Amino acid sequence: MNLDEVIHLVPHSLKQAVSGKLLDIILKSKKTNKISSSLAKTILHDWQKDLVNTEDGLKHLLEAALNMEPEKTMQCFEKLGLTEVNQKLKDVALGE
Repeated sequence: MNLDEVIHLVPHSLKQAVSGKLLDIILKSKKTNKISSSLAKTILHDWQKDLVNTEDGLKHLLEAALNMEPEKTMQCFEKLGLTEVNQKLKDVALGE
């Protein structure tokens, strides 16, 4: 399983909530050195073009949030009731 497949599990009705939570995690993190400048630029572009709620936009946010704050990222999905997504994220993190 990869991040594309994980994002595909997020219901359309929750994509905006997920993107908002992931953006909060990214913007509040002090671990800015954990993501590449190209990923940061991609997220900025997605934000400017109102694409953060799309599957690609969510994938970029998820990649950054996992690199910066993996525990908080997984908690975010738990809090939103997306336990299946959270479990799949753990599988991806463990390389299963």
